[in-house]
Amino acid sequence: MCLIGIAFQQHSDYPLLLLANRDEFHSRPTQPTAFWPDHPTVVAGRDLQGGGTWMGFSTSGRFAAVTNFRDPSRHKQDAPTRGGLVVDWITGERPYLDFGTDLLQICGQFNGFNLLFGDARQLWYLTNITPSLEQLEPGIHAVSNHLLNSDWPKCQAARDALRQTLSMSDLRNSDVLFDCLTDRTIAGDERLPSTGVPLALERSLSAVFVQLPGYGTRSSTVAAMAHDGNGLVLERTWDEQGLEGPAVELPFQWRINSSD
Repeated sequence: MCLIGIAFQQHSDYPLLLLANRDEFHSRPTQPTAFWPDHPTVVAGRDLQGGGTWMGFSTSGRFAAVTNFRDPSRHKQDAPTRGGLVVDWITGERPYLDFGTDLLQICGQFNGFNLLFGDARQLWYLTNITPSLEQLEPGIHAVSNHLLNSDWPKCQAARDALRQTLSMSDLRNSDVLFDCLTDRTIAGDERLPSTGVPLALERSLSAVFVQLPGYGTRSSTVAAMAHDGNGLVLERTWDEQGLEGPAVELPFQWRINSSD
């Protein structure tokens, strides 16, 4: 996952409302968002190479998503998959603080990541770059391949799009969110971060929707958990040419879990 925007406890109907893009190599085998046969409470896409997922929900009310931290100098060839961290949270029962505290002790073995986890009551952020664990206040948050709420153009675009939808009553009428997720505008050089990749690549990666040979935005997701226990995931997939592929509209029921 390379962009996540979350409106946490900001919408009158949806305590958790989000938009997200997953950027990945097109050769990496993937299953679209669905209920997992081996974990029937899980609603998520699946990375068939690493075995984890970039973002997922559970019918127990849990949610998690992970992004990579872009810094080629930190890369570890034999690091475990970061997608397993999402699976560990959404399939588990451990309280927020216990889960986060224990992860802090071992987070150095992974390549750089940002992890958002929680449910409709609490939202937490853990990064192994600092490393640090933080309970987030209600608000609109965004993260890409740097730290949470950076001033990257694509993060600002995600926050702006979410603010425009706070009066939205039906998630299916979420064109403004998908319009944001499919924006291919390249940021001006004066707004580009410096992450250790060549300038031409930095430019291409600055767009919300990334399209490069063999690599780019594979899926765009709008999802929400409502106060009444209804959840909905809307997912659009994209091929290497940037053309839309199969779409998913997956409702699910959730309940607040017992984490504290």
